Parts: sequence; C-alpha cells; structure tokens
Amino acid sequence: MAFLIGKIAWFFLTPSSLIIGLIVLGGTLTATARLHKSARLARAGVTGLRAGVVGLAVASLTPLGPLLLKSLETASPAFAAANAGNRKIDGIILLGGAMGSTAVNGRVQETLNDAAERVRYTAQLARAFPEAQIYISGGQAFPRPGARSEAAMTATLLGELGVERARLRLEAGSRNTDENASRTAVLLHTAAKDLSQRCYLLVTSAYHMPRAKAAFAATGVPVLPAPTDWRSDDARPMLLTSFIGNLEALDLAAHEYLGLLAQKLSPRAGGGHTCALR
Repeated sequence: MAFLIGKIAWFFLTPSSLIIGLIVLGGTLTATARLHKSARLARAGVTGLRAGVVGLAVASLTPLGPLLLKSLETASPAFAAANAGNRKIDGIILLGGAMGSTAVNGRVQETLNDAAERVRYTAQLARAFPEAQIYISGGQAFPRPGARSEAAMTATLLGELGVERARLRLEAGSRNTDENASRTAVLLHTAAKDLSQRCYLLVTSAYHMPRAKAAFAATGVPVLPAPTDWRSDDARPMLLTSFIGNLEALDLAAHEYLGLLAQKLSPRAGGGHTCALR
C-alpha cells in the first residue's frame, strides 16, 4: 500500500504535473467566474493561470532542471577500476531501472531504456573484478502477465555481454530504491553474516546515486559508488538544452531530492558502514 501511495503522491508532486494542474485549475476558475459573474473566482483563476505560466517559463526556459541534476551527479566521483589498488571488491550491486517490457500484438517484448548504460558498465566492471559476485536488484513495479522480472531480463543481457551466469545473484522482488537496498541486504547477509569488512560496488545512474547510497547505508551494506549514465555534459552549454529537456531534467531532479528528503525523515536514516579505496 505504501508503494502505491508513494507512486500516486509523486504523480501529483511532479513539477510538470503541478504546472499543468495550475493552468487547468486557473482556466476552470476563470470560466466558472464568467458564468457566475464572480470577481473572487476570477481573481483566483487569474492567479492560478499566472502561477502556471510563470512555472512553465522557469521550468522550460531556464537551466534550473539541468543545474539541479548536475548537483546530484557530482555528489559522487566517477569510479576507475585502476584506482582500486589492492582493495578487494567483494561484489557488484546493479540496481534495476534499465530494462522493462511492453505488450505488442499480444506478446511481451523486453526493452532497454535510456539507463541501459548501467548494464554495459556492470559488464565492464565484471571483467575488471573477475572474482566479484554480481547482485542484480529489480522486480516489477506493476506486474505484467508473461513478463519476467527486471533482474531476470538483466541477467540474460549480461550473459550476452560475456558475464558468466554462475557469478550472478538475482533479487527479483524489489519495486523501488528502498526495496532494492533492503532486499539486497538480506541476500548479502545470507552469504556473509558480517559485512562490515566487505566492499561492494554500487552501480546506478549518477543522478540516482545519492539516494541509492543513502538507502544502502540505512541497511548496513558498505558500498562504494560506481556511477554511470551521466546526463550532464560540461562541453554543452546548459542554455542550449531544449525546452522539453529542461522540464524533464527538473522532474527527474525533483524526484531524487524529494526521495532524499523522505529518507532523511525516515527513522532508518543514517548509520551503516562506509567502503573506501585504500
């Protein structure tokens, strides 16, 4: 139930949804005011329309979204396998979010999305650390008849990229980041009772890393960020980003910052072990 409530709440809190909501509400109030000749409703309608239009202008015409997204992506530096030195990497944790499925002509088709770099990068890390087990976390947020879990789909793709099936451990029940962390922690504790001296690479999109890292810290799993799927580009001026691109970046960044806020307010926040190169 909490998962469903969270999804519904986020739908209404998305900046783009709020902007559309203000414009629709303002227009409705303005039309109603004309029918009933109400000055009060007219003022409220105009206020809603103005707020919606200003919000749309700020979200789509300014680099606010890309700036917020970049602040998330720069929270964890890029990981280089060569810098690991003698540090033993006990495992690689890959979070879902790169694969899904669609129904086409009555058949389920497995698809990749714009976070597919997570899978390719995990295959690269698997070659760099051949002794490390690979933990794939991802279920189905909304189960589809005949569809496999994201963990199962990703395992197949990693096999096609040359990763041995014997190295893969699947967690196929999680539906969000917090469940990724809690369910993977159970899997890891099954293999090793004491995780404090271990180190696991955490692979996810760079903008998602702050929230993912905090979720794993709350479970006591020591992780070392290995971000990928970068959305920011220092070589491209932010002012050249498209209107839709700005709005999409703002929605993405807002989702992460709201998630971080929810984590800070959670009684499970903080704690855990850290994992650093040495």
